[in-house]
This record gives sequence, structure tokens and C-alpha cells, in this order.
Amino acid sequence: MPPTIDLIDQYKYFFQSSVDGFLVLDENGVIQDANPKACSIFEQPFAFFLQTSIQDVSHEDFKDHLKKIDTCLKSKKDLETEEIKVNINNETSFFELKGGWLKLQQNDQFLITLRDITKAELVEREFKKIYTAVIQSPVSVVITDTKGKIEYVNPKFSELTGYSLEEAMGKNPRILKSGKQDSTIYQQLWDTITQKQVWKGEFHNLKKNGESYWESASVSAIVDEKGEVTHYLAVKEDITKQKELEDALRENMEKLSDFNLNLESKIQEEIERNKAKDLLIAQQTRYAQMGEILNMIAHQWKQPLNAISATATEISLLSGFKDLPVEVIQDRMKFIEKQTQYMSDIIHDFMDFFRPDKEKQEFRFKETFENVKNIGSYFLKQQNTTLSFDFDENLSLRGFKKELEQVLINLISNSCAAFETKRGLDSHIRIKAEEKSDAIILSVIDNAGGIPKKIIGKIFEPYYTTKPKDKGTGIGLYMSKQIIEKSFGGKIEVESEGETTRFDITLPK
Repeated sequence: MPPTIDLIDQYKYFFQSSVDGFLVLDENGVIQDANPKACSIFEQPFAFFLQTSIQDVSHEDFKDHLKKIDTCLKSKKDLETEEIKVNINNETSFFELKGGWLKLQQNDQFLITLRDITKAELVEREFKKIYTAVIQSPVSVVITDTKGKIEYVNPKFSELTGYSLEEAMGKNPRILKSGKQDSTIYQQLWDTITQKQVWKGEFHNLKKNGESYWESASVSAIVDEKGEVTHYLAVKEDITKQKELEDALRENMEKLSDFNLNLESKIQEEIERNKAKDLLIAQQTRYAQMGEILNMIAHQWKQPLNAISATATEISLLSGFKDLPVEVIQDRMKFIEKQTQYMSDIIHDFMDFFRPDKEKQEFRFKETFENVKNIGSYFLKQQNTTLSFDFDENLSLRGFKKELEQVLINLISNSCAAFETKRGLDSHIRIKAEEKSDAIILSVIDNAGGIPKKIIGKIFEPYYTTKPKDKGTGIGLYMSKQIIEKSFGGKIEVESEGETTRFDITLPK
């Protein structure tokens, strides 16, 4: 029985409003009808399709399927469902294409259906991507139901634990429990994830073969669109090697700590020994300097003592004259008093030289150089050596003035000792002071014959000397270096070329 008019209207309504695209072809492949969705898919108006052969549809994404449709038209067979990708309005869409014959009273017609499966395709692709990521993940993935029974484990889990997916399914993750951790950890985990919060921690577990291992885990709930918990997800990473390294590091740190304690003790012992050695060297330096100073005092007293002795003899002879004027005796006594004061001044200068500075003070280099010249005059006269200075008279520095004078006296004394072996030279010592932005550079330069290269690196070592034993202790330059470095925070360097030797002293401001 043919369909009623109402049923035909319903078919037409379904045809026109369907979300699927429909093309109706006659037995020759000529399009007899097309619904709005088909027009949208092919981006053509309805008039384009009427009495147009399906082979003339020029949509690029549809051409590959025309041959199959043509085969179905000729063989009177249905077109099996297949998926096609179509670019519509510069966006990619996916359709399910199928065709079937409609048996009508007059002529059979072929109905092509195009169903939009874009959303389903994208969801499936996203699922495949996530699934592939889980399958290939370098960490273990475990999914349980809300009771804690395992529903899925990825290959990494099986590789690590030795349990296959089939062996693990339906089991509780406690099959991995080693018993070496406090049970409160598992209770805290369960309390956290049932509150839909993320639990993070570490497990000390056992593999299927009984081998222990460590893993870092992150466990969380999986919820549906209603917010209900459907599953639990655990993502776990093997940290066994990391734990072994941590244990080894901890053990080494303990050993290092013990070593440091022993080292500190040894260093302290060495410091105390060095302090005692430095104190001994300082005392020896003092004694050596005092011996040299006593020689200088004796030398400088010699002339005034001779003068006093001669004057005393003269007074004794003159006292035999009865008519000797008193003024003559007074004049001779004033001369003796002057010589005595001169000798007293010499003693005062040398006592002041040996009196240590208690604190830093601002001093002018002019005064320092004058003291050095006066005290060193004995050495200079002995070797017929001239001493000159090149400096700004207003140049000053805050520091230990007397200690710097000791260093300069020591350098002058060494130069004079070198001149003793180089008789006939035009002996000269020059002291130069140059101000830099952050320091003052003192240079002591002589032409006493230079220092051999093979020993120049040793001259600041304690007890190293090239002088005879009765004339040198080998501690003068060592102590000079200690003074410059420790008292001034500076440095002393030496260079020698040909007959010239130059000591450069850097004194930070």
C-alpha cells in the first residue's frame, strides 16, 4: 500500500531538517534531490544539484569516492560505510559516508547519506593520543575502582613490578607492600584521595620476585561530570637509583664531616705551631735588629765620645792655670753638654724605633723617610752609599708607621750588605712613593748587583740567607713580608734585572 499524504509529509520534513546530508540519485547517477545539510557540506546552492550528475560534483575531498559510487550504481549494490575528511569553511570535518538503494514503485533510487562524526572523531583521536601516551609512558600508571581494585596498569608498571595486566587486575595495590613503612602512610593516602585531593609521597615496595624498590607516587581521584568519584589514578616513578645515590651521598657526607672535624683539629694545631714559629722568628728578628742597632749606636757614639774625652782632657790641662777665665771652662762644659744631648737623642730615636704601634694612626711619609734615613745612616756611611727619595711631601697613610719603618730599614740594610761585595760601584738606593686610586706603591731600588734568578723565588722564605752565618739570620725579608701582608693587608714583590733590584710594596688605602 502506498504511503499516505501525512506520512509523505513526515518523510519530507525528516529529509529537509535532518542533521545528516542526503543526496538522491537515479539509476544513472543524476541527482534528483538534496537536503540543506548536503548543500552545506558541498558548499553549493540547491539549484546546483538538480539534474546534475554525481560525477560532476567537483568538491576536492569527495572526488576519491565517486568511483566507488559509480560502481555501486552499475552493480546495484549498496555502498559500505566509510569515513571521509572534508574541508568546510577552512575547517576540517569528518563524515561517515554510506549509500543504499531505495526500492520505489516507479524507479529505484540511490540514497547517499553523509553523517557528521567530527566530534566523535576528535574525541577518539584525543583518546588515542592519551592512550598512546599512557602506553608509552616512562612511569607507572595504575587505575583502580572506588574500592581500590586495580582495573588497569600500563606496560611500565608490568616492566617494573613483574605483574602483568591480567595478574594485577582485580587485585589491590597492596600486593606491592613491603611492610617496611608505617601503616599511617596508607591511611593518610586514603583519607586524602577520598577528599578529592592529591596525595604525594614515596613507597618502599616489593616486586613480584621479592626485590625491593622505591617509587615516588602521585595519587588522585577521577571524577565524572557530576563531580562523583569514579576511579583513582596513581602515577609512580622508580626512584631506586636516586635513593641509592642519596644513601651514598649521606654516607660520604658523614665521612666528610668526620674528615672536616679532624682537618679542623689538624689545622688548628698547625696554626698554633705557626704562631709559635712566627713568634720565635719575630723575636729572632728583634734580636738581630737590636744587634745591628747596637752597632750603629756604638758607631754614632764614637765621635761624640772622642770629642767629650778630648774636651775633658783639655779642661784638666787648663785647670792648672790660675788666671784661667771662667768663661773658657763654661764654654767647654756647654760643648760636653751638647755632645751628651746628641748621644741621648740617638738613644731616644732607636728606642722609639723598637716601640711597637698599638693601633693604626695617620702618618706622613715625609716623617717616615726622615726616620729611616737617620736610623739607616750607619749602614749608608759604611758602604759610602747615597739614599734619595721621590715622593709627594703631603702623601700620608693610615697604618702602623713604625712597622713600615722596620721594613724599609731592613731593605736598606740588605742593599748595603750587597754593596759590601760590590766594591767600586757608584752605590745608590732610591725610595719612591706613588699614589694610586686604591693603594700607595713604595719602591726600593738599588744597583747592588741584582739577585740571581735561581734564588729570587726563595728570598722571602724563613731562615733563607746568602750572607755569612755571623752576618745574617735569613728572617729579615720573611718578617718584612709578614708585616706588609698582616699589618697592612698588602703585598711585597721583587724583580731583578742586571745590576738593579726593585722591591715593590703595595699598601692599600
